[in-house]
Amino acid sequence: MCNQVITDGVAYRKITEVNADGEEVITKEPVKLDSIFGQIDHVFQAKTFGAHKPSFDDYTKPRGFLKTYQRLVFYDFCIGNDLPTIICEGRTDVVYLKSALKSLHKEYPALIQKEGGKFVFKVRFVNHYSRRARSLGIFDGADNLKSFVYKYEKLNKHIRAPRSGASTILLTDNDTGVMGKKKLFGTVAKFTGKPCDGLRDSYEIMPGLYLVPVPKVKATDEVAIESLFTPAFLGKPVKGKSLNYLTKPNPKTEFGKSYFADYVVKKEIASIDFKGFKPLLDAIVAVVT
Repeated sequence: MCNQVITDGVAYRKITEVNADGEEVITKEPVKLDSIFGQIDHVFQAKTFGAHKPSFDDYTKPRGFLKTYQRLVFYDFCIGNDLPTIICEGRTDVVYLKSALKSLHKEYPALIQKEGGKFVFKVRFVNHYSRRARSLGIFDGADNLKSFVYKYEKLNKHIRAPRSGASTILLTDNDTGVMGKKKLFGTVAKFTGKPCDGLRDSYEIMPGLYLVPVPKVKATDEVAIESLFTPAFLGKPVKGKSLNYLTKPNPKTEFGKSYFADYVVKKEIASIDFKGFKPLLDAIVAVVT
């Protein structure tokens, strides 16, 4: 069934029935992708139960079952995806973006809508800690996004199913973590044949795959997604401690990005000024539309 999906975009289950004349009649019934994942996730669990769980190296150079699993996940994320897929550097970036969209939902109907009192996202954010994300080598950090560009090119060659038309977006900070020939920006330049300095709103790396960096003014600027919040909000102390999102925080006097995302941003959405996120959200809209 996995092979049918990556080849044709749909899998079928054979059903044998006996008609009124006592003859066997075989028909084909389409199988939903969620059902296939339910089965293959069960196989994944069975194969790793009581054994060493797949390491980063296993995901980087998958064999056998992991290779099949990886191709199915890639199809789901990047080929047959009904919604544009956004892959960020880390989990906290997703928290910021979802919070900003909830606050500014009336201005971004292409990305989010409120239906019946609930928010419905029109884009899909990848959960970094999910089994499916990790099967594609998606962990925290910009270097993993660099590796994903190569993986995208490689896996795309194995998929013959028609593409949905929805894009995959790599969203990154605009700092030394991505700058340079051997970093993400250098990889984008290699694939596009054009310079990547982080000054453009977006870069088409290859058909279906885009890079959207946090906006900056000068090529020498270094900006993280946290810089889109107002300086006053970033400098606001919490329980006598201050935010440190650039380096490892001192637990005695500082708190880090995870605490900031989960216990400050999520809880104070109604009072946060998210206007600084508009240029980034505008860039995403330009790609998905």
